[in-house]
Amino acid sequence: MNKILYSPTFGGYNYSDDFTKAWFTHKGIPYKYVQETEWWAFFEDPNDSNIPLTITEPRHSKELIAFLENYRTKGLNPSGKHADIQIAKIKGNQYMIDEYDGNESVLEPADMDWIIIED
Repeated sequence: MNKILYSPTFGGYNYSDDFTKAWFTHKGIPYKYVQETEWWAFFEDPNDSNIPLTITEPRHSKELIAFLENYRTKGLNPSGKHADIQIAKIKGNQYMIDEYDGNESVLEPADMDWIIIED
């Protein structure tokens, strides 16, 4: 059984600033805080090109998921302003995030209704 992070609410998938800081501290990586109003800073910062602005781990990262679960046991919320990060459990090792206006769902191959050409 594999776990996948997703946000099933309109508004998108993002982490809270506190969770992001905690993750980078855990990893021993310098972190630069950027306020949401400074949206332009996410695209380019020539002064700090080696300092990450957001978490880029894959949503199926076992380390990230374990860290997130532990963070929640402390009563803390890892979700960003409009997100509601949840954990989906899948049977196999293939998944796809389906998203519409920020509302996400996790799909497995068995969820796909394939059209088979029989000639």
